[in-house]
Amino acid sequence: MFEASVRKYENNPYLLKKNRQVCGHNFQGGRDQAYSFAAGLLSMGSGKRQVALLSESRTDWVISELGVLHTGAVSVPLSILLKEGADLRFRLDHSESADHSIRPSV
Repeated sequence: MFEASVRKYENNPYLLKKNRQVCGHNFQGGRDQAYSFAAGLLSMGSGKRQVALLSESRTDWVISELGVLHTGAVSVPLSILLKEGADLRFRLDHSESADHSIRPSV
């Protein structure tokens, strides 16, 4: 569905964020960034497995999620509100995303 939306609305705003001023991505730019993220994951050997994303709510999380899905992997979204320790460890272990650690230096 995302690819169809990019074709139909490629220049329309897709994501907006506010720093000092409102700036954003259009659909085409969002897809390009998702492809770049996916290529980075694949180059690090993510393959088609589970990829855990630990992030606060932000536009980069959406791009990362799309990138994970474009690799064919399963996304395991994790909130920064999870208590470090038991909750976080359980989700990583249960999803099997902790079996192969890939830690991008971003």
